Parts: sequence; C-alpha cells; structure tokens
Amino acid sequence: MKFTGFPEFERIFESAFNTVEAEKIDTDSEGTTIRLLAPGASKEDIAIGVNARVLTITNNLDEDKKISGFNEAKYRLNSEFEVSGIKAKLENGILEVRCPLTKKSLKELKGVTIEVE
Repeated sequence: MKFTGFPEFERIFESAFNTVEAEKIDTDSEGTTIRLLAPGASKEDIAIGVNARVLTITNNLDEDKKISGFNEAKYRLNSEFEVSGIKAKLENGILEVRCPLTKKSLKELKGVTIEVE
C-alpha cells in the first residue's frame, strides 16, 4: 500500500507493518521489468503467456500453501515490446519478468529529436 504525497506517514506505516510492495514495475531504455511477490511458489507453479499482446502471469500454488502474493496479473503490451524475448526468473519468492523493447524501438529511442516550440 502506498500513500504518495505523505512521505512521513508512508515511512511510519511501512516500518510499523513491515510492508513490501506486491508489484513493482521498472522501465529503462531497453525495456520493462515486472516484479511480483510469489512466496512459497516454485517455477512449476508459475504460468506465463502472451495472447493478443496481453501478458498473463498466473500463480497456481495451492491456496492452502499460499502465504501471500498474487493469483493472476495481466499487462497489455504495445507493439514496442519484443514478445519472443520475454524472460522470467523466480528467486527468493520474487518473480521477475523482463519485457525487452524491439530493436526497432531501441533505434527509434536513440535517434529521436524533439523540437522545442
């Protein structure tokens, strides 16, 4: 839970309840990384697929074994992402999914000139 705009309250809340972000999305010049909490899950419990440019991540861990984390997460991918290059790894209860940009998008990012009006 995030309380943006109230940094002191956020700090107190997070330290009192020792909260961890269940989802974190980071974007850089080469793509986007999605991190999801999946404590207790093994790689066999996780299913990841793309259909009609929608990335679906499912945690199939039995409900009685699931401590916390997600059941299913969906993300719409635009044409700038290289679907065949998506990679995932599960380590220490954190699932990390890397969605790279296409080579065309990388070239466009490096060669864009923006005119100031």
